[in-house]
Amino acid sequence: MKLKLYAHQRQAIACAQKLGLRAGIFAEMGTGKTRISLEACDHLKRILVVAPLSAVGVWRNEIKKWGNGARMLNCTKGSVKKRAALLRHMMELHPRNRVFVVVGYESFWREPLRKALLSWEPELVIYDEAHRLARRRTKQSRFAHYLAANERAYTVPHRLGLTGTPAANGLQDYFSIFKALDPTVFGSSWPTFEARYIVKGGYLGYEIVGYRNEDELSAYIKKHAYRITKAEALDLPPQVDIKVPIRLSHKAEEIYKRMRKDAVAEVEGAQGRGTALGRIVLTNILRLQQVTSGFVKTEDSGIIDFDDTKAKALSDLLSDVLVQTKKVVVFCRFRHDVDKAQEVAAGYGRTIILDGRVPKEKRERGIRLFSTHKGPAILIGQVAVSSLAIDLTPASVGIFFSPDYSLTNFLQSRDRLHRIGQRQKVTYYHLVAENTIDEKVYQVLEKKEELMRGILDTVRLTELFSG
Repeated sequence: MKLKLYAHQRQAIACAQKLGLRAGIFAEMGTGKTRISLEACDHLKRILVVAPLSAVGVWRNEIKKWGNGARMLNCTKGSVKKRAALLRHMMELHPRNRVFVVVGYESFWREPLRKALLSWEPELVIYDEAHRLARRRTKQSRFAHYLAANERAYTVPHRLGLTGTPAANGLQDYFSIFKALDPTVFGSSWPTFEARYIVKGGYLGYEIVGYRNEDELSAYIKKHAYRITKAEALDLPPQVDIKVPIRLSHKAEEIYKRMRKDAVAEVEGAQGRGTALGRIVLTNILRLQQVTSGFVKTEDSGIIDFDDTKAKALSDLLSDVLVQTKKVVVFCRFRHDVDKAQEVAAGYGRTIILDGRVPKEKRERGIRLFSTHKGPAILIGQVAVSSLAIDLTPASVGIFFSPDYSLTNFLQSRDRLHRIGQRQKVTYYHLVAENTIDEKVYQVLEKKEELMRGILDTVRLTELFSG
């Protein structure tokens, strides 16, 4: 039996169809935006889905459930040449069948796959995690713009963008995204958009320091997109955040103080150097975060461990929470943190690893195992890998072993647990080393701010590296 749509899903479908399927579905994680797009296009036969590779398994499952018997062709494996050949073969075998072709952002613009896609003439392109089109000069964004408006080849008539974070870097992101969805909204000229909505300043006047005509911009977006927040759309159980203060060992504190002093000196020496300053700041944040996790990297990429304070705190926490629940998710910033957490968790139950070293197919098997395993199970993953296109609702406890400074990754990681299907209160524990960069990053994320936005502000830099 087909499950009924939520009211917000029905409204989003109606909005997308009213806009001619040239719209943004800006829905927070867990609100069912994949199903919205599938239901909205049930009258079309040739649908192209551009998605992160980690989301391919999700699309396969969702198309099977809600695609009304449609086929799915996975064009994300093998060389680009093989993917193009696979698509052409499908065109010959099933010229009239309803088909979803799923491709990755990293390849759909490459030849000969690009030519094969244009020859197929999709009626609709769905951009999953459409914020990946926010940078207007990337090759994937340029091809998306080309599919929306060109005079030399096929133009896809319908285009939907799915994302919960359409403006992660600022309002400037909307220009490129809407240029791919509906170029009539803001036009195709970046200088025109920039002059109308962007305020420049900072280093040599190149930095975005603010915005103008924001009410007008918001009105255009509201007219051409449907926004869904979990708080407004779903009757989900509450979320609780618990900060777990960690006191580093004396040795770790001494190492941290020395590295912080070096970081301050390097940042102060780079003042006024624009984007170079940004890179220096981020590099030093990363180094300091590694110290709070109890390790440093050597020049030859080796690793020196010197503190297990966080690992011990994780062990204590797991021993407590696994008495109350069987499924726990541990989020880590670094691969070495994943290894440390795995050593700890192995004594408490079945461990499943999700990081950049695990092949996509094995990740999918691991997620299924996490859902079906009868005994205690701990899923340990890097934040960047575990924040997209996976359902972790079997767990009601998430532990952030080490924080990622990306607000987008942070929010999406949380939404893996807190989404449609969750029936329990979700508790997030944050292991935060006292008087360190951990506290600064946690404070920024707690306020739902993006650390990157203010990174060239001298005052904020002083606060960031203060003790």
